[in-house]
This record gives sequence, structure tokens and C-alpha cells, in this order.
Amino acid sequence: MAEPCALAPRLFYAESPAMKAFHDAYDPGLFPFLAEAMAIYADSHL
Repeated sequence: MAEPCALAPRLFYAESPAMKAFHDAYDPGLFPFLAEAMAIYADSHL
């Protein structure tokens, strides 16, 4: 598993309504997709 600091951006996204709204403007499913993608990348590369 990645170090805790590697997951910080994902945690920030989850706590920020502004960031969620920004991504939802492109596609309502983009926010959960990006959160999962960041977790997978962090687990395998960091």
C-alpha cells in the first residue's frame, strides 16, 4: 500500500465540494472515477 502522503490528493478531492463540482461540470461520474484511479495509481506506483 502507498504511503499516507500519496493518498493526500484523493482525500482532498473527497473533502472539497468545489473540486467535486468542478469535475461534475465535465461529467457527473468523473469525480468517483478520478478518486478510484488515483488510489490505484498510488497503490501500484508510489
